[in-house]
Amino acid sequence: MNPSHSVDEISTVAHRIPEYMATHESSSILNPRQSPFSWANDREGKVFYEILLEYPQRLARFNKAMTTQEAQLPVLGMFPFASLVTAIDKNDPERAFIVDVAGGRGQSLLQIKREMEATGVEDFGRVILQDRKPVLDAIPDEQLPGVEKMVIDFFNPQPVKRRYPVKDVVHCFLGIMRC
Repeated sequence: MNPSHSVDEISTVAHRIPEYMATHESSSILNPRQSPFSWANDREGKVFYEILLEYPQRLARFNKAMTTQEAQLPVLGMFPFASLVTAIDKNDPERAFIVDVAGGRGQSLLQIKREMEATGVEDFGRVILQDRKPVLDAIPDEQLPGVEKMVIDFFNPQPVKRRYPVKDVVHCFLGIMRC
């Protein structure tokens, strides 16, 4: 993760956790609108992303941190995505091959899609990036060739029905960046 993001956004909040806990019910930490992050930024009532949208520089730093973390958490080589070819149901034209929920700027999906194409696999299904509307709107379509952007609300049922492996949940730590 980008050091400036960790220091400027996360460390300052983590440092104040004892103060937060002294002034809030313990269950408040699970409420994204009463999270330690919203409280430490004097923005209770707003979730992490709503707060970042108020500060373009902070949002840019967050996006950079999410994009650059791949050097430390490689996408390819951890799972043989091309091996899934035999499991693809080609009878369903609407099938989703992979869905990345809150997948940053789609960088992981682009790598997986390129790997699939490099192995000669064609018509493997939809590649979908799901996130909140402001996040998806900030990504120009030309930066996501062949990737479908789908607006979702994380507190409503998942619209694409399939199995979802959990890869990274670190950013959900203490409700700072509530998933």
